[in-house]
Amino acid sequence: MKPRIQILLSLLSVLTAFAVAVGGEPSHVEIRRGPEGFQLLRDGEPFFVKGAVYWAPPENRAYPLSTVAAHGGNSIRIGGNRLDALVAAAERLGLTVTIGIPMKKQREGFDYDDEAAVRKQFEEARAIVMRHKDSPATLIWGVGNELSHGNVADNTFTNLKVWNAVNDIAKMIRELDPHHPAMTVIGTASLRRGDIKAIIGRCPDLDLIGINSYRDIAEVPGWLARDGWTKPYLITEWGNDGSWQVKKTKWGAPIEATTSEVAELMIRRYREPILKDEARCLGSYAFFWQQAPWRTPTWYSFYLDSGERLETANALQHIWTGQWPANRAPQISPMTINGERSSESVEVSPDSIHEAAVTVKDAEGDALAYSWEIVADTTEGGDAYAGLAKTLLPDASGATIPFKAPAQPGPWRLFVYVRDGQGNVASANFPFLVK
Repeated sequence: MKPRIQILLSLLSVLTAFAVAVGGEPSHVEIRRGPEGFQLLRDGEPFFVKGAVYWAPPENRAYPLSTVAAHGGNSIRIGGNRLDALVAAAERLGLTVTIGIPMKKQREGFDYDDEAAVRKQFEEARAIVMRHKDSPATLIWGVGNELSHGNVADNTFTNLKVWNAVNDIAKMIRELDPHHPAMTVIGTASLRRGDIKAIIGRCPDLDLIGINSYRDIAEVPGWLARDGWTKPYLITEWGNDGSWQVKKTKWGAPIEATTSEVAELMIRRYREPILKDEARCLGSYAFFWQQAPWRTPTWYSFYLDSGERLETANALQHIWTGQWPANRAPQISPMTINGERSSESVEVSPDSIHEAAVTVKDAEGDALAYSWEIVADTTEGGDAYAGLAKTLLPDASGATIPFKAPAQPGPWRLFVYVRDGQGNVASANFPFLVK
């Protein structure tokens, strides 16, 4: 019997070692308050979140999850139907995850007076916690996302029991998983109108708050202080200005900044408030680490679906590591049509001929390839930008080109993509009206 026991013990030892090597030990994450403010600790070591929102399949060709770590990121914010696969992939790559626990919104028709529906949602949240509480990648639980969003402008967000439901899940997390803090996430529209006051009163078991903020990110610390929030926070989405926050043409087309302008903007926003508010801000998640499908292919994107990096990805590497990549994306100026800027609401006749131009510089002097295209635009349907008519301009191959306006009246956008042959691309676009 003794040799058999020894064999079994040896096998158990091997299996245990294999499990640790593959999955690792669960991490212990806590928020500690000291004389200088709040600090996030992971296994006893200070941990400042340098993250990105990531929803793609982790092994996709264009922007695999490994690219986040390669650029200096240490965390991703995730949710949705790929949650399990992303947690597993993050474990393999040594990344941490803020795990989004889905909750329904009032604007989606969910009734927080329906006790059975609320309980069902609670049990679904519990199952997610049980599945991932022991993962070494787990960092923070995100309980719901912008639960009052969509009802702010018209004041139809009325059922504050949603925050009680949030707290019930946060309390459950505290009991099942005392090793990882919990937050809920709100947008700045909700923050501006004072939703934080209801959260303070109804969610005592939250450890921190997540704020999705774009153009008004510098206002976040002041708004939190105004409404009495005394716990720390994360910036859970940030990046370019929202397409609803920018200047528009006379017919309502939002005017997009160039990829170079957005990169510069992100560097400034990272300095304030993300780094400046060191007493309360525990880090951030940039939005969003792939080609975003909203408004335009570049508005919120760090990559194109080709896998090419926009200058915003370069900027994130710089702010995460202090170093620019060895080869940077070209820098591009705003586009002009006939010498006019997009803010001048350019209108043209069908089939008329015009001149478009950009100025591009490349720090390494790489040979640049230009591609131009005209895409049907839309001012309706929120941020949807898919399935619109597109015309490539195959003969347009330089920084200044002639082009023919579409025959079809309506709103259009002229895009240019400038590639350096090193996996980087710069882009600018110009909304115009055929009338």
